[in-house]
Amino acid sequence: MKLKGWPILALTLLSGSHAGAGAASSAEPWVHLRDPEIFQAEVLPGLLGELSLDPDVRIAVANAGLRILADVRISRDLSVSTFTRQPNGLAALVAREGFIAGLDPRYLVRLANRESHFDPFAESPTSTAAGLFQFTDNTWLCSMREFGPGLGVVGSDQISQNRRGVCETLAPGERSRLLSLRSDPLVSSRIAAAFSLRNYRVLVSALGRAPTVSELYTLHFFGEIDGLRFLRAMAESPDAMAYPFSPAGAKANSRLFFGKHGQPKKVFEVFESLNLP
Repeated sequence: MKLKGWPILALTLLSGSHAGAGAASSAEPWVHLRDPEIFQAEVLPGLLGELSLDPDVRIAVANAGLRILADVRISRDLSVSTFTRQPNGLAALVAREGFIAGLDPRYLVRLANRESHFDPFAESPTSTAAGLFQFTDNTWLCSMREFGPGLGVVGSDQISQNRRGVCETLAPGERSRLLSLRSDPLVSSRIAAAFSLRNYRVLVSALGRAPTVSELYTLHFFGEIDGLRFLRAMAESPDAMAYPFSPAGAKANSRLFFGKHGQPKKVFEVFESLNLP
């Protein structure tokens, strides 16, 4: 089944504008559609209350962190400890940063849950990915270079990028410090929100429409170049073997690309797994 012509699940932006979503097709059972909703601060607790992560992780709407989210006077000055000392506080913090950035916070919360189960110190055993959103070393440094100066991250304006797309710090000793910020819930949430918004716009330009949640997650998972290549394969040759379209992704995520007995999975089979519960 080809990707082209699939129903659209648009992310709602703070402006209140949104794209329509089509009806789910029985031929595409892995597409979980949800009607987009105009985003308003006063209805945020209700929206988050509907958000089911996995059976052991649910957001408690009654906690203090979400009451803060419901306040129209949302402020970036609220202490991180306001959230982290509350039950499900990290989820509330992630949601707040998505909301402030103009991204549907349901996407960002689901992303953090899938990537790390809200563990800011999570590390991948098969790659350099770390933190709430499992940014690899290079993706994080390049994202810091792109978004860090605007967010006021000290030293982020001293990151260079070479022709191969490798980002490095200019000042000695800064690399480790900047990479360690992946474990800072506030910084990582803000970078993830900015990164997701940029990927959203890249996909709108490439697809000529709003992306689905799975398409947006594909760019987070693979990166822009491999992600767009993979989505093109999904549109043109979904029955092809998946690993040639992202050798690095297959090496770091062998279970996603290969079956129990080592048989390579097809593009559409891998794409089925790229959803956010």
